Amino acid sequence: MKLRIKYILLPLIISILMCSSLYAQENRKSVIIYKFINEKSAENLNYLSEIIPDQISLEIIENSNYTINILPMINDVKNIIIAPDDEARKALLPEFKADADFIIFGSYKIDEKSGKVLIRSFSYSSRTGFLFQNDDIITDQGSLLIENLKPLSEACNEFIIEDNAAGTKRMYNKGMYNFLKGSYFEFSYGMITFTGSQGKGVDDDYMSTVSYFYSFYDAGIYQEIPLINVSGIGIKYVYFDAENSDSSPNVFYGYSRSILLNYYFFFRPADFMNFSIYAGCGMTSMLNYDNPAANGTDNVKKDFYSVFAAGFDFRFIFNHMTLTAGAGLSNTFMDEGSLSAFYINTGAGIRF
Repeated sequence: MKLRIKYILLPLIISILMCSSLYAQENRKSVIIYKFINEKSAENLNYLSEIIPDQISLEIIENSNYTINILPMINDVKNIIIAPDDEARKALLPEFKADADFIIFGSYKIDEKSGKVLIRSFSYSSRTGFLFQNDDIITDQGSLLIENLKPLSEACNEFIIEDNAAGTKRMYNKGMYNFLKGSYFEFSYGMITFTGSQGKGVDDDYMSTVSYFYSFYDAGIYQEIPLINVSGIGIKYVYFDAENSDSSPNVFYGYSRSILLNYYFFFRPADFMNFSIYAGCGMTSMLNYDNPAANGTDNVKKDFYSVFAAGFDFRFIFNHMTLTAGAGLSNTFMDEGSLSAFYINTGAGIRF
């Protein structure tokens, strides 16, 4: 058995990155802070609509389990802020669709008598549907404003921590679904054709694969990083058996089992479909028989080789079910030469 170390290191590194990414996302929370409304439209105070969210995020961002996005104000949130009382705000909540685990928003205005800034803010939990009004902040303008925003930042962070603590009692299946969000499990079956120096004379045969991959796009992470936000990582098990034609002198006569670690790029033209391209490498275990038709022997040997593969899949999505069709190329680096293959496959799977 001859192992090529340089072909083992890359799959190992990709595997470590994949596991660390899944672990990091298991309990990761998303927070949206909307830019604050300038209630009286005083132009000299417009800068506060961005400074206030920035300062609120400082306390929260220290916790690595949170992803924070500061976004422009939207009408649904604005309607909650300008509602005349708590009852009116509660009536609006059922229609409010939050795109994060926690939402923080508010408004500010200048007090005409004192000249100080009055800041109102709210914290909202998507899990519980609970809306909490933070204590109002009354502060002077200038450097003191930044200092006086610290209690508000601490209050928003405390709200998130307490909500998370209460969330540990949530149903197990909901927690498992959140952990698996962005995951695909698929099985496929197809035809494989062999080429290359070791593929000459090897009959076409059938292959089967079992795949797991994790889409950053579907999981809603790394959204602000170009290319990464439409990519993913995965692992694929491939099995096929084949034999030489009677006239072939090549030694391959048996079956192959491969494990590949792949990197994916996803394109989603519509909600019910996506198109993915992938490339990866790994190891293959081949159980070879000396071709009895060629030399009359029946000796068994098991060898390990490095393998590279690339391909594409077209996928229809029906809620949590998927139907796929695709094609690809692979190359196994055998000691005697290369065993190349072209394959087409169809399959089905589950999407979380």
